[in-house]
Amino acid sequence: MSRLSELSIKSLHGVGPARAAAYSRVGVETVEDLLMYFPRAYENRGDIKLLAQTEENIKNAVILTVATEPKVARIKRGMNLLKFRAFDESGSCQITFFNQDYLKNQFPIGSTFRFWGKVERVGRGFAMGSPAFEPYVEDEPLPSLISVYRLSEGLTGKQITKDMKLAMSMASDKLFDVVPESVRVENKLCTLQFALRNIHYPESYKDLAIAKRRLIFDEFFMFALGLNVIKEKNREGEAIPCRNNDISRLLGSLPYKLTGAQARVIDEIRADMAKEDQRLMIILTGALISIAVITMAVSMILRCKKEMKKTRYRENG
Repeated sequence: MSRLSELSIKSLHGVGPARAAAYSRVGVETVEDLLMYFPRAYENRGDIKLLAQTEENIKNAVILTVATEPKVARIKRGMNLLKFRAFDESGSCQITFFNQDYLKNQFPIGSTFRFWGKVERVGRGFAMGSPAFEPYVEDEPLPSLISVYRLSEGLTGKQITKDMKLAMSMASDKLFDVVPESVRVENKLCTLQFALRNIHYPESYKDLAIAKRRLIFDEFFMFALGLNVIKEKNREGEAIPCRNNDISRLLGSLPYKLTGAQARVIDEIRADMAKEDQRLMIILTGALISIAVITMAVSMILRCKKEMKKTRYRENG
């Protein structure tokens, strides 16, 4: 991501020292860091229900029309409640916000919103406490999947969403894709632009899955490149071959016979350690712990033999 890594998070409009410090607490220092700050979960607010259809103890999405003027009640010093009623065709709901009296003018009578939160049954009616909300206009669909980010003190989900949109607009002409086009096409991957847009603002679960697949590939791709660099660097210099690699005593002491895959891996290690001027790096994967344990035991024995030979080589050199 050329240049984006050089742009401070404070280069986004509205991000001052306080919010930058909040971002810093979650590891976001640059615009690139923000684009790579992926959601921890997603809320499906597209599953709209009537009040009478909602389930208790889980969050629901409902579309309600404001029926009464919001009123603010002072309950204790420094504490207040903002209350109003809203309805749909199946019932009426009391909406309550705690210490958010600044929202009073956002809910004029007759306006419609999509509310998201837990719905409680109170007598013959319903109630919601501090739900998330978005203005609803018929024939202008709202996004179904809403990203949920890990927060810190001084950082809200709405702020991250706002800043992310700015970062995405800046990235449109500054993105640098480290994956070559030929590799991307061969592996049937989406573009980086599509992946970032749909990891933060997915239009569907299908698009979200496509984006995740691409970003997971990127992580393994960069990991493999890093390992290759380390591998080539570690191969430089002197490496004494180990041709005395008889491990029959170790294998004979095992209470079981090696599988074909285990034997093949061990043979490959023995062959690699017998080569001239080549250091060895091994990554083992396997479903059974015993596979890794026995293979590592073989590698350690061969390593010891190799070091003994190197010591004799230097003493006689």
